[in-house]
Amino acid sequence: MTVAILIVLLGAIPITFMATRQRWLAWPLFWALILRLSLALVHHYVWMLPQGRFDARRFDYYAELWATVYGCGGFFEHVDASTSYIYSSILSVLYACVGYSPLGAQFLNAVLGTLAVGYFALACSRMWGWQAAQYSAYLLAVFPFLIVYSAVGLREAFILVFFAMGIYALTNYCYSRNKLSLVWALLLFYLSSLFHDAMAIAIVGAIFALLLRPILVQRLNYLVKGFLFGLLGLAALSMCYFFISDISFNKLGNLAELDIKSLGHLSQARASGGAAYLVGFVPNSGIDLIWHFPIRLVYFLFSPFPWDVDSPQQIFGLIDSLIYLSLITLLFLHRRELMKNPAVIPLLMVIFSLALVFAFGTSNFGTATRHRAKFCIVLVILIAPLLLRRKAQNSGAVHE
Repeated sequence: MTVAILIVLLGAIPITFMATRQRWLAWPLFWALILRLSLALVHHYVWMLPQGRFDARRFDYYAELWATVYGCGGFFEHVDASTSYIYSSILSVLYACVGYSPLGAQFLNAVLGTLAVGYFALACSRMWGWQAAQYSAYLLAVFPFLIVYSAVGLREAFILVFFAMGIYALTNYCYSRNKLSLVWALLLFYLSSLFHDAMAIAIVGAIFALLLRPILVQRLNYLVKGFLFGLLGLAALSMCYFFISDISFNKLGNLAELDIKSLGHLSQARASGGAAYLVGFVPNSGIDLIWHFPIRLVYFLFSPFPWDVDSPQQIFGLIDSLIYLSLITLLFLHRRELMKNPAVIPLLMVIFSLALVFAFGTSNFGTATRHRAKFCIVLVILIAPLLLRRKAQNSGAVHE
């Protein structure tokens, strides 16, 4: 418990700094931290959350093993960026240097999850002003699945904090055109990918969006836009190929050697358990990929559907899917208004490219719930002014 308290005290330093620099963030950050720490205590002492069982135990097992074998200074003996266990390597240093403390690891995640809320709110403030950002920060602070994944021993908090900082840097670039902000954004997306390799696709989405936006803002007819869109797509993929062709996805192998068969094996390897979907739905050709993508994307974003729910636990997944449906519907209905903001298209392209990748790597709506929590935050940022407007309208109706 001493280690856990020390981690919270150290983590409170950057959180307090952020709150004093942006006073409107103080209460959202306070509640974000309190809720995450409270749930971490519940998970550790009262009732083990389902999300903190299987994968979390495996990460903790390797962390404790490496701490015992390699000691406090052995980080570079076991760290391997081509695997999924960077998180375990970091925890092993904590365990070796200050003692085995799973609660300390959970509190570290709670701190990082809180900082992620702060950085996403700062990006929202840059786009829509502090009032919309404060409201979105409250929503993110209390969003159930974000709290859960920041309170258990999973790598999601590390992924989120680097992704959040990358989104903030990318948003700054959209307004300032400062090349350093763009480089910083791409670097942070890369750091996020160290904890989950698919996050590297955010780099592709960001570059593609920055090439695409000048076309969309011009008054060109749809045929010309479509032609230029296709040319830019090929250019962006060509540029990114040289950057990512040496990236080794631990579930797929080297990207340069990626083929349809590998994608099929990946999707079916995830189609197990009572929450599996699209079992046997395997692409056999490039044509299959084209029509499989929208189907898999719909399942990834909106499953479980009502007819898939067969246990009380899955009701929470259904609620989560309805939230995503509401957010995306709101975004679509107000797309013309929102896309006037220079940061909307880049952020949309980042989460769309990530969603496509995760859609093909996921065939289980329990796993889908965990992965799409990353996109919920960006969706809330994109529609923050609409949410604030509806809140004001509801408040006015109550007063009348």
